[in-house]
Amino acid sequence: MRSSIRVGKVRWGIATLLGIGIIINYFDRVNLSVATRHLSKNFILRIRVFAFSYLPFCGLKLFFQFQ
Repeated sequence: MRSSIRVGKVRWGIATLLGIGIIINYFDRVNLSVATRHLSKNFILRIRVFAFSYLPFCGLKLFFQFQ
């Protein structure tokens, strides 16, 4: 009986961590899509240069997602 309670707590802990990760990912995507225009004006960047600066971030995210 105690092991089933422990498993239930572990499941809720994993679900909580996944939920927090999804929320952080959502805010990250929304903020970058809104801030792109302002960042490119302030730092005088073209969209292509901004996209190449964002590429390593996406690459690392993809790399660590499949580990």
